[in-house]
Amino acid sequence: MIQQPTAISVLLRLGGISAILAGGLFFLTVIYAFGFMSSLGFTQEMFDDRRLLLPWVADHTNVYSGLWLLYFASQMFMLPVPLALYTLTRHFGGWGSGVAAPCAVVGTTAVAMAMVGLIVIYTTSPLVAHAYVGYADAAPSSLDKDSVLLLGDLFADVGKEIRLFSEVLLGIWLGGTGAMMVHQTRSSVVSWATLGIGGYTLCVAILKILDPMNPLEDTLALVLAMGYVGVGTQLLRRSGRLAARSSELRRTSTGLN
Repeated sequence: MIQQPTAISVLLRLGGISAILAGGLFFLTVIYAFGFMSSLGFTQEMFDDRRLLLPWVADHTNVYSGLWLLYFASQMFMLPVPLALYTLTRHFGGWGSGVAAPCAVVGTTAVAMAMVGLIVIYTTSPLVAHAYVGYADAAPSSLDKDSVLLLGDLFADVGKEIRLFSEVLLGIWLGGTGAMMVHQTRSSVVSWATLGIGGYTLCVAILKILDPMNPLEDTLALVLAMGYVGVGTQLLRRSGRLAARSSELRRTSTGLN
């Protein structure tokens, strides 16, 4: 009886710390892209125009790679969070606990797919960029540039579509988990925020898939960063309550002996 609450408390604490770190890194990614990279001449329009992006990437390869490494790190820290939220909804809830496991699977799949998409972009973008501008100042012909541009568009589109589909799954996971949390704790701001962020993520991802020029995705990283920090805070609070309960049970058991 004592060991189970302790183990759950540790899992919730791990998920809480990971979610807060993921949110912090996500926020840092936004600052990196809109602040640091912009100071080096990068514009958000470059994401939609490979002819503008590839020369910039060739001149700032390490800077551009750093963006995707930060993004990847934020996703890596998200890996334990679906399991922690599953444990939270199962341990504290009743209604909706039957869909907690599918939601956790969807969440883990979303994070894993996002990491795969980021790996595709991270590994191919520098190679394509240098091939586009030509190595050692040996500029390729116009035909070569068009071929490289087509190849770059292919890699970029594969990475982007994987990432967008992961965002669809992410929205489903956050929305479903948020709905369970709202039913369990109707007055919790974090629960309602998780539900709202899940719905917003799902809508933005679908709109981006239907219209690649839709600008709403530019706001999604900041929204998710705040949501992850909120979820992490909620997990840490519940972990603290379980740890306190476990300590109380341990003291009671010692007193009886």
